[in-house]
Amino acid sequence: MLRKTALLLLVVAAAAAGMGPPDGPEKVEVSSLEMYVDQLPQMPKIYGYNATTANLTVGMFQIKWKFHRDLPPSTVFAFGTSAEAATFPGPTIEALQGVPLQVTWENHLPRRHILPWDPTLPAAVPKRGGIPTVVHLHGGVHPPQSDGSAMAWFTAGFNETGATWSTPSYSYPNAQGPGVLWYHDHALGLTRVNLLAGLLGAYIIRNPAVEGPLGLPSGDDLDRVLVLADRSFNADGSIYMNSTGDNPGTHPQWRMEYFGEAITVNGKAWPFLSVARRRYRFRIINACNARYFNLSFTNGLHFHVVGSDAAYLSHPVTTAHLLVAVAEAFDVVVDFARGSAAAEMVNTAPYPYPRGDAPNQLNGKVMKFVFTQPTATDNSTVPAKLLEYVKVAEEEAVQRRYIVLSPYGNDTGGMGGMEGMGSPLHLYINGKRPEDPVTETPRAGTTEVWEVINLTPEDHPIHLHLASIQAVRARALDQLEEFTRCVTMLNDAERCNVSQHAVGEAAEVPEHERAWKNVAKIAPGYMTTLVVNFFSVETGEPYPFDATAEPGYVYHCHSPPRPPTQPSLEAEGLVAEPYLTMAEPSPPPPSNSGLRILLTKDRAPTSSPSTSAAVSSHADRDRIIGVFRTALARNESPEAFALQAVQEAIKPQKQTVLVLEENQSLENALRRLLQELVSSAVQSDKGIMQYGNSLDSGESNCLITRLLDIMLYLCERGHVEGGMVFQLLEDLTDMSTIKDCKDVFGYIESKQDILGKQELFGRGKLVMLRTCNQLLRRLSKSNDVVFCGRIIMFLAHFFPLSERSALNIKGVFNTSNETKYEKDATDGISVDFNFYQTLWSLQEHFRNPALTTTNPTKWQKFASNLTVVLSTFEAQPLSDADGKHNNLEQEEDAAFNIKYLTSSKLMGLELKDASFRRHILVQCLIFFDYLKAPGKSDKDGPSESMKEEIKSCEERVKNLLEMIPPKGKEFLQSIEHILEREKNWVWWKRDGCPAFEKQPFVKKTDQVVARKRKPRWRLGNKELAQLWKWAELNPNALTDPDRVRPPLIAEYWKPLAEDMDTSAGIEEEYHHKNNRVYCWKGLRFSARQDLEGFSRFCDYGIEGVVPPELLPADVRAKFNSKPGEKAKQPKREDTKGTSSHPKEPQVAVATPDTDGGGSGDQEEGAVPMDSDNPAVDDGQKRSPGEVSGPESGQCEAEDEGEDNNSKTAHSRDPR
Repeated sequence: MLRKTALLLLVVAAAAAGMGPPDGPEKVEVSSLEMYVDQLPQMPKIYGYNATTANLTVGMFQIKWKFHRDLPPSTVFAFGTSAEAATFPGPTIEALQGVPLQVTWENHLPRRHILPWDPTLPAAVPKRGGIPTVVHLHGGVHPPQSDGSAMAWFTAGFNETGATWSTPSYSYPNAQGPGVLWYHDHALGLTRVNLLAGLLGAYIIRNPAVEGPLGLPSGDDLDRVLVLADRSFNADGSIYMNSTGDNPGTHPQWRMEYFGEAITVNGKAWPFLSVARRRYRFRIINACNARYFNLSFTNGLHFHVVGSDAAYLSHPVTTAHLLVAVAEAFDVVVDFARGSAAAEMVNTAPYPYPRGDAPNQLNGKVMKFVFTQPTATDNSTVPAKLLEYVKVAEEEAVQRRYIVLSPYGNDTGGMGGMEGMGSPLHLYINGKRPEDPVTETPRAGTTEVWEVINLTPEDHPIHLHLASIQAVRARALDQLEEFTRCVTMLNDAERCNVSQHAVGEAAEVPEHERAWKNVAKIAPGYMTTLVVNFFSVETGEPYPFDATAEPGYVYHCHSPPRPPTQPSLEAEGLVAEPYLTMAEPSPPPPSNSGLRILLTKDRAPTSSPSTSAAVSSHADRDRIIGVFRTALARNESPEAFALQAVQEAIKPQKQTVLVLEENQSLENALRRLLQELVSSAVQSDKGIMQYGNSLDSGESNCLITRLLDIMLYLCERGHVEGGMVFQLLEDLTDMSTIKDCKDVFGYIESKQDILGKQELFGRGKLVMLRTCNQLLRRLSKSNDVVFCGRIIMFLAHFFPLSERSALNIKGVFNTSNETKYEKDATDGISVDFNFYQTLWSLQEHFRNPALTTTNPTKWQKFASNLTVVLSTFEAQPLSDADGKHNNLEQEEDAAFNIKYLTSSKLMGLELKDASFRRHILVQCLIFFDYLKAPGKSDKDGPSESMKEEIKSCEERVKNLLEMIPPKGKEFLQSIEHILEREKNWVWWKRDGCPAFEKQPFVKKTDQVVARKRKPRWRLGNKELAQLWKWAELNPNALTDPDRVRPPLIAEYWKPLAEDMDTSAGIEEEYHHKNNRVYCWKGLRFSARQDLEGFSRFCDYGIEGVVPPELLPADVRAKFNSKPGEKAKQPKREDTKGTSSHPKEPQVAVATPDTDGGGSGDQEEGAVPMDSDNPAVDDGQKRSPGEVSGPESGQCEAEDEGEDNNSKTAHSRDPR
């Protein structure tokens, strides 16, 4: 009750002061308004570089403004030189680079605000009434007194002023380069309502000497400013803003965000612009409260981005989609000569971005361009090169700061995470309130790195006053909930080991945002790395004014958060307005934390040689080694002393980061220390990874392991060069035996999660690859396949399986497999360069589809580009003549290569190449299958709108594949079959890889099953059956006279005769007499053709059957001896020796020339009926199988004669 009474008193007091919400009429249905009926207005211009206008006076007035033809005039606040000249948005102020401008901002506003305002928020509240205002030049480089501090507000006639107000006239040096700026109200607690009322306008800095040679479109009609803002309206035309808060018990009138239903451009709802077929230049500024714009054209036109915020790009970037955050500005060129009869500029960004609702038919439309003007001569161009600025590397930063954006709950004082909380919220930066002491004290003239961490569910555009910033990368936070809980308790990202969490997927910074900006998008759940310069990026020199003066500068977010799961949640505190600033100026405390920037004096002097870290002598190296030997003896974790040891050993110029020479000196000293430790370990007869362990305590205190842990910590935190630990590991393996290398590699495996982080592995992967290859080379001389397998598996975790592999064994995409293509058009080639870039930009999505799935902007860009490509393929179908050179069978045999020829000169030929089209379209199907892969959660899977787009595009792709000759339908069926098998494979893995088991057959008792007769004996053999099958296909095979032609005896026994020649040197085990089938068939041939030779079998064995004319003279004499000498032959010894193992005769595997000496006759394939030898294809030599029969070279015993005769009867040739 007391709380409600206090709130009521606040509202009454505010109303008495003229700040209360007026009673308004009903809200009008914006859908009843017709689009594209108002001409886009050209805002009036004020030139700030003439002698008479170098001192401007611009006032703020309450006026009437007509937003739409069918709406009554609306009451707004507006800038202008007078009430009659005031406009919404305000006049465009044009300044010249290097020409200073003095502007006096005057407040002529009434005592009562036109929009609801919540007095429970910390805000500028004048004691004597009136509306506080203060103007900030967004993107300007100017003294702090002219920055428009939130507490430098003033009321009408300067009757009351804020704590930091100092002068009614602001000084703008305009020393920065040409670019797009804009001015707007910046009063504490009132910024949102004052901007919604209309207090904003554009500010352009020009430099004709620099910009003129670029040849960009120029002139009032061709160079236009487009200020985008969303508004809702009441029936009387006034601006609608809900006067009831989300939670009236806490904040009676404050609501989380403002999203208007109508999109206004230059103060008109959905205007149109008449254009000629030529190039136009547009300076696009997003002046909404919370809405992002993802702009594109319905007729496929592209944006040629030439500038971002207040700076030019180094070269133009062409894009079909342009994502513009709140308060962000882009300078673009659009070539309407390529468009159709009309072009709509539409918006596809969800609100809130990126996980909110999709735009509807109202807020999804922006404006329309109509070709009503005649075609004009266009002398403008989009140059290949633009302007260059100072290049500053991340390594040159003198300090790294961690900035955490997070909502805080009022019930526990804790931090709200990505899922929101059930209590009112503040949006704080590093847990600091706006009234806390100044927080950041960078040194003027230096560069810093800011790691900005977004723990809210929405994208946030962070804005730094004065400084120039550039986003270099963004990395998803792993184990986000755990990290959020830690930050809630400690309010310190470094103590929460942020480097161990920022290891997720990397989000690429768009090329058109890689410029010096003043607004950077911070994605939810990501850590975005910003390079921040506190000097002039045009010259590299300090600012031409004292930037260290009070009240300093602020940095803040331009968009408040709303947890997606609880849309009714409210926020309290300063987050009611999208700014986080200082309430009162105060000197920087010794421990800096919070929200305001106060620069200290200019660039620090360079260290003198006496105090620098010029470590080059042996004495210095020994001193560093001594420091680290002392550090190795400490039992604390590396976090407690590692950085201190580096600072003691090196005395670096920068406190926490070593420069190049210092890194080299430290690396040389540590490699020397490692050699000494390994030498001591070898002398102690201990393993190098056990050297230093205490046997008494049982603890692991290996000195080498400690050294590696220290260096791994320093590399991971960025204090030393990231590749240093990889170099030490390579040295260690080179100095170790194979046995010790196993222990070293065990250490590497235990630290692979840290070593695999992108910031480390990116610098040391080549060294690690070299280390592993050296180990594999050494292991090639040993039989340690387990160790080899460990190394190969380790490499497979971080490298693709091959250069052409899309994934490695962990499922990480091979992003190094990049398809490079031209960024600038080539003269003399008649090719649609926009289509060329659109086609090849698809490969960026195919290369890493995971980013496209989770990033709505990337998906929209991909869908738009794919639509253009498919439409082109459909408009240019291939004929049978185009596809006749493509043969499916030949393609299967050809070596597949995923590298494309991307020269723009080949674009025309590639469009007519059926194989090329197939590759692109098959990539699309694989990409779609990945997006639809089973097992994806709702969070990771595609949204419903994406599913519809995927289905539509997939049908178009399949239709195109079916149309491509030759055999389009067959090709599509094959691809669908392969993809279906892959889908089954994915399902199987998702289900935990269950074992494949055949279900037992259950015989039904109630059903009588006919009993099949089991054959008693199978007649014939496989080769005869195969011959019969051949005869069915070819009846002439049975009647062919050459079908059965036994070989000549001399030809058949020739291989055995060569075996018997001792000069041939053929080993006994390879003799043909060991092949029982060969011998058996030879005896059958001899029985038909040479009975005399056949009779010698019982006396001399199988070798006696060989015709004498084939044998050498010395061997022939052996078999021509008298019968009385036969007893002297070693036959019986041989027989005795071989008969000791009668059941295990030695049978050699037949070689191709075994059967008949390679004659290739059909008879060679004949085998007995009981042979198990499989049939061989026609035209190939057959290898005889094993058959039962007498041992080669022996006579069978008489008591076995009957059995052998019966077997011979069964196997007798039917001839």
